[in-house]
Amino acid sequence: MIRRQRPSTSRRGVADSRSVTTMGVIAHEVGHAQQDAEGYRAMWVRTSIALRLQQLATLNPFVFI
Repeated sequence: MIRRQRPSTSRRGVADSRSVTTMGVIAHEVGHAQQDAEGYRAMWVRTSIALRLQQLATLNPFVFI
């Protein structure tokens, strides 16, 4: 598996917020980072499928013509 360095996607203003929702989102993202660091296979499979679907989405207008 190829690992790449990825920056956090949360903005500083979001991380400084005190809402319960924000804390939940940050905890969720930390969980993803932990899964990535541990090489969690399901995360790798999901990411590879999502990347391929994203590539196919660019062909969407041509599929319906």
